[in-house]
Formats: sequence, C-alpha cells, structure tokens
Amino acid sequence: MISASQGAVATGDIETLAAQADELRAAREALQTAIGNTDILLNMLKSVGL
Repeated sequence: MISASQGAVATGDIETLAAQADELRAAREALQTAIGNTDILLNMLKSVGL
C-alpha cells in the first residue's frame, strides 16, 4: 500500500489515493493504538523500577 501511495502521489493519481483513504486511516489508528500500548507497558515497567 505504501509504494502504491507513493507512486500515486508522484503521478498525481487522485483516484488511487482516494481509494486508499480508508486503509490509511485504519493503519493510522492501529499505529496510534500500538503507541498507546507501548506507553502503558513502559509506565508499568517504570512503576516496578525497571
């Protein structure tokens, strides 16, 4: 998906970019969740002195 998006940006292919919008939003949400979970785990480790 990333290479397709990069290619679409390079060529100005708006239709391809628009078709990927939902997938990109889902990927962003998954990454934000992963970052939040990492912060929780780091705080747990910090609370036990690690």
